[in-house]
Amino acid sequence: MSRGRHAKPSSLPSASTLAAAAPAVLVVAAAASVGATAVPAASAGLSPSGTTQSSGTVGTAGMSAPANVDYASGGYGVYSSAALSNPAIQGVVINVGWNAAEPSRGSYNWTPLDNEASAWAAEGKHVAIVVRFASEVDRGGTCTDGFLPAWEASRIPIYCDSDVPDIIPDYFNSTFQADFGAFVTALGDHLKSASYKDNISYIRIGVGLAAEGFDLMRKGRNPDVSTDVAYITKNWGYTPAKWEAWQEQMLSSYQAAMPSGIPILYPIVKQDTDPGTGNPVDLDVAEWWLRQGGGLGQENLPPGGFGNPGYADFGAISMYMKAYYPSAYVEFQSEDGLSSSGVSQSIATAESYGARSIEWYEDEAISPTFNLAMGG
Repeated sequence: MSRGRHAKPSSLPSASTLAAAAPAVLVVAAAASVGATAVPAASAGLSPSGTTQSSGTVGTAGMSAPANVDYASGGYGVYSSAALSNPAIQGVVINVGWNAAEPSRGSYNWTPLDNEASAWAAEGKHVAIVVRFASEVDRGGTCTDGFLPAWEASRIPIYCDSDVPDIIPDYFNSTFQADFGAFVTALGDHLKSASYKDNISYIRIGVGLAAEGFDLMRKGRNPDVSTDVAYITKNWGYTPAKWEAWQEQMLSSYQAAMPSGIPILYPIVKQDTDPGTGNPVDLDVAEWWLRQGGGLGQENLPPGGFGNPGYADFGAISMYMKAYYPSAYVEFQSEDGLSSSGVSQSIATAESYGARSIEWYEDEAISPTFNLAMGG
């Protein structure tokens, strides 16, 4: 199988090659050390900058099991005091919507971010920062209530995916890339001088809808996805190869803008196959991002494991990571509505894949079911 521009020396097989020879379910031992680890000698030449693998030591020193993170759902700067006081919860996800943090062009509102992060840092807990420029699900029933600022929507081509509904920006538009890039740079500059910087464990910024990697919402709640694909293909020039290159470009810009030493995560979701490499975009970009010293975020955490290749090829990706980048930061987001045994199984699955963090939906993180699984 041709790997195109992602071709590797014969000494470093791809994730798809590793997957073909692997058992049905992969079990990966949790990382024994949280110290920074150099890129393995067999693959050192694959990192153009000679980057060492970011291990996520910031705010996670001494953790031998995945940290339980409250996925705060109340909006920008809003969190649960019950989650903050729960000793089983070690951190919080702060959701930063572009529309709320830059309500007018060049005018930034960091106060909700600072207040929430400072409150958790004061309790010795860590924070994760998640940034969105577009939503993934219905946020009000119309295409006027998303994470894209109104001032930005007036400057660029946008598409209303009316049955989801989502406001989707033209990802490849130079004005969009410049404006969002300026926002990310401003956020990075703010975090570099923030009092809670040492409590930041990872940053996840969208390379698609939500803080994930979807070009379009392709799940069951989007019945006219073929119409949507046809639109962005005809009007924006979408191809899987172009999408892959765009995701890599954006990830590189995020890494350059954020404080050094904090893992920037690639959010893995199921995507199209790039005909040039023969691989799904998510697999190609994940391999590439690991070689740049980045980490991985997986939106799905099935209690029983992923199998091979698993959702969004994570079973295959994790084999590649274990073989060559075992110190990479890995974060999972739990499924919702789990039983106590489901919570315990999810934790065991995350541990088997070497995860550093599990994001629990807030209603679950403060539920009796969760506390029962934690021994509370």
